[in-house]
Amino acid sequence: MDKPGLEPPKGQTSNFNDPLTLFSIEIAVSVVSLTIMTSFVLARLYTKAFIVKEMHWEDYFSAFAMVGIIVWNVLYDITCAHGVSRHQWDVRATDLAYILNMLNIIETIYGPIMFAAKFSVVLQIRRIFLTGQQKGSFYWAVMFTGGIIVGYYLSSFFTFIFQCIPRPAIWDTSINGRCIDPKTATFSAGIANLLTDMMLLSLPMWAIWNIQMPVRRKLAIGAIFATGLFGCAMGAAGIAYRVPLVESQDFTYNIGIVGLWAMAEYTAVIIVGCMPALPLLFKTVTGRAPPRTTPTASYFSRARLGASKSGKGRGVLDSNAKYLGRDREGEYLELGEHGAEMGKVGNAAKGFERVEEV
Repeated sequence: MDKPGLEPPKGQTSNFNDPLTLFSIEIAVSVVSLTIMTSFVLARLYTKAFIVKEMHWEDYFSAFAMVGIIVWNVLYDITCAHGVSRHQWDVRATDLAYILNMLNIIETIYGPIMFAAKFSVVLQIRRIFLTGQQKGSFYWAVMFTGGIIVGYYLSSFFTFIFQCIPRPAIWDTSINGRCIDPKTATFSAGIANLLTDMMLLSLPMWAIWNIQMPVRRKLAIGAIFATGLFGCAMGAAGIAYRVPLVESQDFTYNIGIVGLWAMAEYTAVIIVGCMPALPLLFKTVTGRAPPRTTPTASYFSRARLGASKSGKGRGVLDSNAKYLGRDREGEYLELGEHGAEMGKVGNAAKGFERVEEV
């Protein structure tokens, strides 16, 4: 007689043949998240490769993250088919070794994938808002954020590689090894994801706030980066659903719920990195994009970005966001060195003065 992976609660019996499962929901969320994620990344890559005709490191990191997430999802869906997303008392004890081994592989590759997705955003922020030699507070904030992302996800990678010594103790409970609690490590990952998401959201908002431009334009450009709020919301929800994972013995069911939020988290991070490319793609497809000529002026020049509203802190920010000129409807801004167009951000303000790029 098959033994369950966990003794069922009082009044319940194990069901190995037709158990309650989240598997259909897992597959649906996986398909939707992968479709959204790949659509955004491919739109970004098409814009940079065929419209802008210039790729940067952040684009390659984003492409790597896309491929990694596809692999992650396939492995996770296979593991769900073997028992993750069921209550553990509905999982055969003989299947637990396979599940634990696969989950360790999935958690190990999750670190490099999220690193690539988030470091892509850091590089993008750096390219957009830092082009000069100034090393003020914003520069060091960007560097600090990048360092935190590199440090945490590198440590996460090695944490799950060496989850148990010897490694077979991860899935073989008969081996008396020295192990890190995977539940605690997964909960810590949720906290780190939320904190880094908040840091990535705050950086562009800080930069935009210090740019000397009309509030209306700040709101228009800030709305593009504000998609990071979705990532923060998904991260917060992920932490909330990791609490039962730590407190309950029903590991296979609760880790299935955490996996659903992990899909939402990586989708949100990918969207944040791809959003700045979409306005130019949309305007190109609809025939509304301005002619792509070499800009002669920059609204986001060092002269305007060097000082805060109070006039202090010159050199804190810098940008090579280019003023491209105007069409009948207004003017366009392009962020980055021949980078992604931010789209129309409003008609020229009264007294608009173009400043020659230094």
